[in-house]
Amino acid sequence: MSNRNAEEQRMITIRDVAREAGVSASTVSAVLGNRAGRLGIKAATCEKVVRAAAKLRYRRNDIAAQMKSGRRSSMLFLLSESVDNILFGGLAAACAEAENAGYFPKLLRVETENHEELHRRLELVLRQCPAAILCWGDRSGDETYLRRVTEECSIPFVHFDYVSRSSRAYVRTDDPSGIRSGVEHLHMLGHRRFAHITDIMKAQYAEIRLRDYREALAEFGLELPENRVLSLGLNAPESGVRTFLERMRGEGVTAITCGSDYFALQALSVLQRDGVRVPEEMSILGYGDLGFACNCYPRLSTIRQPQAELGVCAVRMACRMIRGEPVTEPVLLPSELVLRESAGPRMK
Repeated sequence: MSNRNAEEQRMITIRDVAREAGVSASTVSAVLGNRAGRLGIKAATCEKVVRAAAKLRYRRNDIAAQMKSGRRSSMLFLLSESVDNILFGGLAAACAEAENAGYFPKLLRVETENHEELHRRLELVLRQCPAAILCWGDRSGDETYLRRVTEECSIPFVHFDYVSRSSRAYVRTDDPSGIRSGVEHLHMLGHRRFAHITDIMKAQYAEIRLRDYREALAEFGLELPENRVLSLGLNAPESGVRTFLERMRGEGVTAITCGSDYFALQALSVLQRDGVRVPEEMSILGYGDLGFACNCYPRLSTIRQPQAELGVCAVRMACRMIRGEPVTEPVLLPSELVLRESAGPRMK
């Protein structure tokens, strides 16, 4: 074997990086361990260390570093299949907050119904000793398992955008306040007959928001019976939405509320293709204020969910739990009615 090949196969150590960068091994450890800011290490020094590590193709052994220091360095974000690119703004904010706190964000995305796959992959991740696990969305079918595993491993576990049935460690939006504002606005515009389109009812958010809409409508002496509620998955065929909307128009419904902007956009598209004017003949109110809500025509009136704040608050709650601080109450973030062009006065 040539000397060159032997050199390439020799494991690069932190001392090699220190020698290349012209700094101490402890400085390299601090920079690559994401502690430079707290220790006041200059940006120019950090840049030299990072470039030296890249040049030498140094790979830090995070697990060994955790075992040596006793400090766990990663946060695991557990995602369901419903968390897609449009919702990644909130996830990106959560990951940035984790990095600011000195943790490496790791993502694990598993289908909600695939319990065995979740158990298998989570067991592998637990070997890497995450400092905390944060779960975005509905994992009600796995909540007992997740609580048991994280308690056995002494790992803080935080839900966001979900109401936990067994813990106060969760962050969610105050749905009722925004929904009541939306119903009040539509009532003021003269609407008295409402219909609702949402996700399948096994999705927790769909069940909660439907309940909140019914309670808000009841304050104005109005109702939302079962025959005016359409529950369907995100990839349901358009024909079902069209049949429902045709029936609702025949029954005198003038306002469609939705559990998500996805369903509001689908209703808007179907109505426009069928020649129904929005909002002149039918008003639509979404939920979420997702990125496309202000890029369609007419733009969606909706209830804004502060996704970035959800992620940031969940990470901060996890950090408090890592420090041993008790979490006695969930964090409830305000929702906000956003008025655009898809909701208007009822036609006389």
